[in-house]
Amino acid sequence: MKIYLSFLLIILRSLSCFSQVDTDFKGSSDHTLISRYPGSTIMSYFSRDYDEVKFPISYSKNEVINWKVTAGKHTSIHYTGPKDRSPLEIMRNFKNALENEGAEILFACSGRECDNGKASYDMKFFNKVFATEGMRSSSEGNHYGGFAGSDQQQYLFCKLGQNNKVIYVSIAVIDSYWAGVEYLVEIVESKEMDSGLVSVNAESLRNKIEKDGKMALYGIYFDSGKSTIKPESTVELNAVIDYLRANSEVNLYIVGHTDDTGDYLRNQLLSEQRAQAIVNHLKENKISADRLKAIGVGPACPVASNLNEEGRSKNRRVEIVRKL
Repeated sequence: MKIYLSFLLIILRSLSCFSQVDTDFKGSSDHTLISRYPGSTIMSYFSRDYDEVKFPISYSKNEVINWKVTAGKHTSIHYTGPKDRSPLEIMRNFKNALENEGAEILFACSGRECDNGKASYDMKFFNKVFATEGMRSSSEGNHYGGFAGSDQQQYLFCKLGQNNKVIYVSIAVIDSYWAGVEYLVEIVESKEMDSGLVSVNAESLRNKIEKDGKMALYGIYFDSGKSTIKPESTVELNAVIDYLRANSEVNLYIVGHTDDTGDYLRNQLLSEQRAQAIVNHLKENKISADRLKAIGVGPACPVASNLNEEGRSKNRRVEIVRKL
């Protein structure tokens, strides 16, 4: 899947495409989906094929951040912008363009609003996001070093969807004492991990279940520690509904799985609650309750190691199992 964000070729003042310049960080380049603001230079860069990244979606008055945890191909680019541009102008260009492409803004803030009106010396939001709580674990070297808040700070986090994939984009802009304007572009492209996963539809479900008696689903989403189904789960849920409607003789166990972090009993209960939430959704869509049974097994049936995030991501899943 590719999403071509042509907006950056339209809204910005330069009429030419923007390629890497001689002063860019060695080995870096603009992301294929999003180009730079004209006149910008890449200070630092890294990219990983699969990573887990936390993005802020709210910041309370008692300085607690609510995070959106994402996973996929992660690219982070730290730019210096042109010195005659303000953080607000750069952010508005990106924001308008993203919205024109159908992006859903999940969180945005500007200036002291990001820090609940606090004075510059007491601003902590960007420090938490890029240094102490959020992306520091995903960085390399001093990639996020010095990216601290200011009166003109701007932040935006959004998502775009296409072809059963979700692209998460984060943009943070500050006015810097030494560089004029700096901005960070973070992109996470959610994708199937290198584990043989395929796009899910009624036909792929039928083929997999006929062959193996079960199929793991990785496109049904819940917030961490919760059992409320998130809206982006619609595609895979609809595939299960279509499969059951087309195969009226089939009954299913809906089996919830977690990784092995945290308390065992809590994980087991959570996996059962999530499985039951899916059963309830199917029932609401006219699938008979007699054909469904929810089971939660917590971390007891892993498919990969829980010692690393890639393995834990594979273990957090829902499986539909043919019930005789």
